[in-house]
Formats: sequence, structure tokens, C-alpha cells
Amino acid sequence: MNYTMLSIVLIVLTLLRSSKPNPLNTDSGAICESLPSDQNSIKFYLYTKKSSAELTVDKDSINAAPFADSNKLVLYLHGFAESVDVAGPKIVRDAYLNGTEDLNVVLVDYSGMSMARGFTLYDFASSFPRSRYCYLPRIADRLAEMISLIQEVVARISHTHLVGLSLGAQIAGKTGRRYKEITGRTLNRVTALDAAGTCFEQSPEISRDSAIFVDAIHTNAGWFGLVAPVGHVDVYLNNGIVQPICLTNADAVTGFLGMPSAMEEPTICSHVSSVLFFVASINNDKIYAQPCRQIRQLTRNAENIFLLDRDNDNAISLTCSSSSNEQQIVFGQHVPHNALGTYHATISNILELLNPPPSQ
Repeated sequence: MNYTMLSIVLIVLTLLRSSKPNPLNTDSGAICESLPSDQNSIKFYLYTKKSSAELTVDKDSINAAPFADSNKLVLYLHGFAESVDVAGPKIVRDAYLNGTEDLNVVLVDYSGMSMARGFTLYDFASSFPRSRYCYLPRIADRLAEMISLIQEVVARISHTHLVGLSLGAQIAGKTGRRYKEITGRTLNRVTALDAAGTCFEQSPEISRDSAIFVDAIHTNAGWFGLVAPVGHVDVYLNNGIVQPICLTNADAVTGFLGMPSAMEEPTICSHVSSVLFFVASINNDKIYAQPCRQIRQLTRNAENIFLLDRDNDNAISLTCSSSSNEQQIVFGQHVPHNALGTYHATISNILELLNPPPSQ
């Protein structure tokens, strides 16, 4: 992406971030109520090692579905302007299915309600606020309803884990709270992959209240991702804003995820790379992060994030890299559920960790 386009993206992000908490005035419901609300456009696709099926939110569909003989259910929510047809969700699905355990993996496709038509700046500026303020609550309601129904019909499922990228992470956070309101129970885990920051910095949907255990991976803080810690565990990869691999191989990362060539630039690459960092951890329990108590304080000052030196270091990476190596935790899928705090991890090349890459 050239500097002119990069400047335009920054202007759009700044305008959206600096707008009032609800620029659509959805408290009155005037705009959101005028938008179509076909919740049946949200699609659910179940995958196990042996079979697959599309699910609908009704008992007959779930009764007939070929769920694996497992007590675990993992649901993945794609990002804005995506669908389950792009590479990212398939890579997540395959990473889980290529493991030793036969899990129930559900890909959630909410593209029919996101109002997004593509990855252009116009689409982002015009559609993202509507997706955030109008459609996100509806998607979360439908997803909470589906999870509750699956648990009712398939009684053995006792552990539910939502994983979401960007807007999908914020939807997952809202779903957790709606699920608790509906059922009186709390979801087991929500994982936020660089949760969207635009239109969310002042009022994020993802928080510790979203699940018993909430972990957040930050890879593009201050641009497309949230800045402040929001979970029981928050991990800031490298400097938390621009991933080293995206400075030299942005095309390889975005290409691996099947994104348009227009997206081959460091900030977007860093944002979506959170998916690959997490995928690399699913079947690899030897990726570590170290405690960094200073992150919470550091993220309160924008200069600590955006001032990068020639080595791509900022205050986060310089401060946290010098922290004690004691009490390291396993990063990603295998992070202990009793962990608490902010952490820092350095992973030099996520594509190497994905070798051989999952089939698509």
C-alpha cells in the first residue's frame, strides 16, 4: 500500500475512533430498526474429523447433525468483510481437525448481516459502523440462541469456546454476555484475535464478563485492533502493533489467507496475522509468552505504541523484552485457564510454525 492510501486509511480510522460512542444514535432505534433483520442469513457449519453438516437453529437440525463424541465445542467467527469461504476460517478449522482430538468445530458465517461488500475503504467507512451498532447485537443474540440449543440437545457438550477475529472477536464478547442473560450460565472461554478497535475503543463488547476465561491476542493495537487489555490474559505479540514478518513478507501472510493484493501492507497484515499466530499454537504447546506488568500502563500513552525505532521496537517490546523470564505461560490455544495478567511474546516467523500448512 502506498503512503497516500495509508494516509487515507489512517484518516478513516481516526474519524471513526474519535466519533461519539454511538454515531448512529441507535438508542432511538431509528436507523437500526429500518435495516433488514433476516437472522436466518447467519449460517452455521459443523465439522468433525469424519463428517460435516450445515446447522440451523432448531432442534431437528441439531438432532440430526453428526456431532463428534466429544464434550467440546469450538465456534469460529470470521472478521469484517469476510465469510467462511475465505482461507482464514478454513485454516482454523483444519488446525483443530488435524489435532489428535476429534472436536466439534463450527464456522459461523455472518457475512449476510454484516453489510460488507468487499475490502474497499468505502465499504469499511460506510458499512462498519452499521455492522458494529446495528447488526452485532442481532448476530450475538442468534449465536447465543444456537449455543444454548446445541447444549440442550447434545447434552455431552459441556465446554464451549468462541474464537473470533477482529469484528468477530467483539461479536464473541457480546455473545458471551447475551448467553449468560439467556441461560444464567457462563461460557467457558472466549478468545479474541486482535479484537476490532474502530468504533470499540470507548465501549468494547469483549471483556472479562464474556466468559469464565477470556484471552486476547493483540497484533495491531491502535490501528485496526484494540489497544487496552480486555481479558483475563492479554498477549501483545512483538511490539503489539506491527509484526516483523509483515514488514518483509506482508504479501506472503495476506496471500496465505487469500486476501486481495490491495491488502498487502503492514498494518492489515499485522491485524489478520493474529489468526495465524493462534493457529500455530493449536497443535504446538511450546510457544511461550512472558509476564509484563507494565503493558497496562504503557498502553495508556499512544506514544508508547506508535513510536517505532529502526528495529521495529516501541516501548512495549523494549520494556517487556527486558522483563523477567520467570513464570512463562504457554501462548494461544494452550494458555492455562487460571492465568491472569498481561504478557508479551515474540514469534519471529509464523509461517514457519505453520509448516506444513493446513490443507485448504
